[in-house]
Amino acid sequence: MDYILLLGSSFIKRMKKNLLKKNKYLTEKYKILNYGISRQRTDMILDKKYINKLMKISPLYQIENKNKIKYIIFYCGNTDLVHTIDKIEVYKNIIKMIDMLNTLFPESKVLILSILKSPRNKLYNLYKDIDYINNHLYNMYKSSSNNIYININRQIRNHYDLDNIHLNEEGYNKLYDCILQFIK
Repeated sequence: MDYILLLGSSFIKRMKKNLLKKNKYLTEKYKILNYGISRQRTDMILDKKYINKLMKISPLYQIENKNKIKYIIFYCGNTDLVHTIDKIEVYKNIIKMIDMLNTLFPESKVLILSILKSPRNKLYNLYKDIDYINNHLYNMYKSSSNNIYININRQIRNHYDLDNIHLNEEGYNKLYDCILQFIK
């Protein structure tokens, strides 16, 4: 069995294991490993503790079962902006993380999810910073075959939980539809 690795903040942590239940073939083919951590910032992901956690799983799938991690779904950056970390630093940290994932898992496709334009982010006037980061990520990876940027904002608009940060069940179902287009 092959694996899909989920990495990032609480948005990733809340992704249910039913990501693949919409497609029976994929359910039989993949197992999901969720490494989402609540309130995770990009600088925290680049911290050695998080890297060591990745390294503990990396040798298992890279050496003993080479190429078992087929896809990595990555989302982070929103918490940074709420904590007033500069948009350029957030963007650079995301690029560093993607580069690290490409080094640790060279045969994996990295699906990079756009930063959400949630109602709470509108309240904090973060849309311009989010657009800056999302546009730069799109331009950075638009020609890449291993790193795929997915803009999820249009599909999940108005599908937020009561906290106005995370998605509700229908929002996650729409997210899964977006992701499953890229998983074979």
